[in-house]
Amino acid sequence: MIDEAEHRHQLLAQHIAVSVALQVVLMRVKQGWTQDDLAQKAGVSLKFIKALERGDPALDYRMERLAKMAKAFDVALLVRYVPFSLYYPPDFEKERGRHE
Repeated sequence: MIDEAEHRHQLLAQHIAVSVALQVVLMRVKQGWTQDDLAQKAGVSLKFIKALERGDPALDYRMERLAKMAKAFDVALLVRYVPFSLYYPPDFEKERGRHE
């Protein structure tokens, strides 16, 4: 059984993966690019793009790769650390327990 902190980190990893995937797909489609176009423009593998767009939380989200993606789209990459209290509501763990 995993503890509450580990559960929060797993949920956050899933959220990040899905959030990044949605942003990338939307920007790529807006540009009219294929996955292969994006891979070439960003200098990353097509395999990486496909996994990223699937929202694979096990993917290696290295800053170098994310920075290449940002450059290809000509956007800024913003990364910041925040306490879980700003990310999840205060009663998150209690509510989670009620729905399991």
